[in-house]
Amino acid sequence: MAALFNVVLRKTTYHFRRRVPDDLRPWLGRRELVRSLATSDPRTAKLRACRLYVASENLFLVLRTTPMLTQAQLARMVQDFYSQLLDTENLCRLREQPIDEARRSGRARHYGAVAQRAREALACNRLDEARFLAEGMLKKQGIVLRGLPPDDLARAD
Repeated sequence: MAALFNVVLRKTTYHFRRRVPDDLRPWLGRRELVRSLATSDPRTAKLRACRLYVASENLFLVLRTTPMLTQAQLARMVQDFYSQLLDTENLCRLREQPIDEARRSGRARHYGAVAQRAREALACNRLDEARFLAEGMLKKQGIVLRGLPPDDLARAD
């Protein structure tokens, strides 16, 4: 029988193994794809490995042709969001005279209400309510909104 590509035998079971291309590792978070072929028969293993190879090719194609946000980009957006809020608040503090307790507690209530509305919107999957914030953070990261699929824009919200 011919060699089995992307197939390794572990004990009595064949496994599919395929290296993840370097450019796709940030999205997949791994160096290789590994899956048991759940067989000890080499012919069945070859057939299943061929199917997995084709499926992995399709996965790689989709990842390369569909812009997606990495976890690092999402984390940076969250950092930028909070940084922008703090910068705005600090600028207001520098420009204004000392504020009294009523105004300070009013600001605290305002930010608390904003946070509460965001939590409720996320809990109820009303992602469009926070979309304007997400779009601003995406633009700041240099990410083009029209190129993002709906799932990625929803993740950013």
